[in-house]
Parts: sequence; structure tokens; C-alpha cells
Amino acid sequence: MALGQNDLKTQWSLSTKKLALLPSRIGSGRLGCAILLKFFQFQGFFPTDQKSIPHEIVVYVASVTNSTPEHLDVYEWGGRTGHRHRMKIISFLGLCQPSW
Repeated sequence: MALGQNDLKTQWSLSTKKLALLPSRIGSGRLGCAILLKFFQFQGFFPTDQKSIPHEIVVYVASVTNSTPEHLDVYEWGGRTGHRHRMKIISFLGLCQPSW
């Protein structure tokens, strides 16, 4: 899947509101959460690992989030961090109601 610069900007940029959703620290959590969010918006499911994400997308989203592509190498896709980010994204997108 070769994407041009315009496609990357159109499909993988993050609005101010979406950037505010990301963890405040720079690094793997910020980049991983951003990729989970955008991937879910386009595919309707979350990726389970980095292999699902084309390198050009990782490079672009890393630049948008002030991260480096290498940060994704240590992201906890199936761990607590990944789970917490997925729950945060689902809630942010209004796909889950709080259970009272």
C-alpha cells in the first residue's frame, strides 16, 4: 500500500482534539495510541502488532506526534498499555456507554 504525502496527510493526520487524547509523554505510548486511533477509524478494528502498519505510515504518524518510528518497536500492543489505549479510543469515539 504505497501512499503519497497528500494521502498520508488526509488519512493519518490528527486534529487538535485527537492529539489531546494521546498520552502527554512523548514516545511509544503516544505513537502507539495515535496509530491505534487512526487505524481503527479506517479499518474498524485494532491492529494486533506493528506488522499491520506500513512503514511510511509509522514514519508519518511519528513525525506528527513528535516521536520516532523506533518507539513503536517497544509499544505494548497486547499489554496493559495497549488495552488502556483501546478502551480510551472506544470511549472517545462514543462506541461504549459507561456502565452505571
